[in-house]
Amino acid sequence: MLARMSVAAVFLLVAFGAMLVVSVLMGLTAHRGQVCTPGDGYDVPDRVRQDPELRARANDEVGRAAVLAGLLSLAPMVFAGWLLLRPGDHEVSTGVLAACAAYGLFVAVVGRLPFERMKRW
Repeated sequence: MLARMSVAAVFLLVAFGAMLVVSVLMGLTAHRGQVCTPGDGYDVPDRVRQDPELRARANDEVGRAAVLAGLLSLAPMVFAGWLLLRPGDHEVSTGVLAACAAYGLFVAVVGRLPFERMKRW
């Protein structure tokens, strides 16, 4: 069975699984309120770190982005799992891989967006 697995489908499953794990960790950090904490959190501007209102807003926005990025990363994982569980030989076309690469970039941008917004607060 392992010899018949599509390498591309396994790659998609692992890559988007890693994105899901990163999103979950980002969400947990936001849920604990540690987005602005040095060492445990992320690199945020000093004015966000010092203002309690902006810290709370940063935690909320990072938490929302983490949930959204995590949910968005599930769709390709379902597709890759479906490919792997189908009987017989199957390959992933170059067009599907290109679409998944663009989709992965979109998911990464969604996860990064609150940090770019913080620079303008």
